[in-house]
Order: sequence, then C-alpha cells, then structure tokens
Amino acid sequence: QILKKKKKKNQRPGKGKMRNRKQRKYKGPLVIFEKHAKCFRNIPGLDLCSIDRLNVLKLAPGGHVGRFCIWTYGSFLKLNSLFSVSKDMVEGKIKNLIPSPLLNRFSISRIINSNEVQNSLKPLSGSFRKSKKNSNLKKK
Repeated sequence: QILKKKKKKNQRPGKGKMRNRKQRKYKGPLVIFEKHAKCFRNIPGLDLCSIDRLNVLKLAPGGHVGRFCIWTYGSFLKLNSLFSVSKDMVEGKIKNLIPSPLLNRFSISRIINSNEVQNSLKPLSGSFRKSKKNSNLKKK
C-alpha cells in the first residue's frame, strides 16, 4: 500500500493548481507504537503516532473511518490499560475512562414529570393556537 500511494501522483482538478496545491496528498498507513519507532520515520507516506498521544484526526482523517493502522505488540497491550470501561481495570488513569451517559431518555422524563419540577413551573395560560398566515397572492 505504501508503494501504491508513492506511485500515485494525480493533479488536482480545478483552481487548486494555481493556489500551490497542484498534487493531492494521500494518507498512507498509520503505525501506532508504544516507546519508539525510529525505523519507520524515513518511509514516505507512513505516519507515526504514539499510543499515549492518539489523535482522532490521525485515526480518521477527514472524518472517514477505516484507516489502515499497524499496531505494535506493546501498544496493543497498553491499549486496554489506557482506555477501559470500568474503574478497577484502569491502572491509575481515571481521566481516560470511556464516557458513559449519565442521563438517559427515561431518567430525563422522570425528572421533568417529578412533583418538584412541576410545582416550580408556571401554570398554562390561555390557548396556544397558531395564527394562520395568509398569503397575499390568494384572492380573499
């Protein structure tokens, strides 16, 4: 895939050629490492990212999910310790917990319909009939 991206040099259509964006830049594979990956630095079209500094823009550039990622063995093992579902699985990193929703649809409706909230609201006044908009183009 790296060689395929290296060979591919298409000219950009439109006015981008005049604005110093003559050729498209394709995103190649992403190597995710734990400690160091000096051997991959000099390969064109290959991006590097540390497991401690994972970035959504690098994992899914342009909002398109599905980039080819190459994980090292150490980074794949560290992934579970960094991002975990429960607090007891995380080793001293509470800030990286996967967020779970605090409120769901049923709890919000229960709060709105509770006696405390309903007593603090003003009572309904009058009717809420929408006024009909008359068109000036139609004959009366």
